[in-house]
Amino acid sequence: MAKEKTFRKITRPQDEWGKAIGLNVGDSIEGKFIESRTVTLPDLNADDPEATRDSLIYDLDVNGDKLGVWGSYDLDERMAQVVPGQYVRIVCTERVPLDGGRDVKRFDVLIAE
Repeated sequence: MAKEKTFRKITRPQDEWGKAIGLNVGDSIEGKFIESRTVTLPDLNADDPEATRDSLIYDLDVNGDKLGVWGSYDLDERMAQVVPGQYVRIVCTERVPLDGGRDVKRFDVLIAE
């Protein structure tokens, strides 16, 4: 009789990221800033299929629910000025086209006083 096989579940990296969203133009989110964390992703723009890149996720407490917002160059620079515990509003204000068909998102980050 054949030996019974055992299996293990393959998880996606997203399963470890928790709830993380990307904001589109006109979207906003607000809550108490908890922390930023770095996640490693496959770099789909690299020639090497094994290449990776790091990205930041900004965790907010939104009405008692922990929700992460994906970072970007513009958002990373602005969020570097926010201290954990501050109440923030993040607004995606525009999408700027770049050469080569790519684009970047611009953000406003507002801190409650």
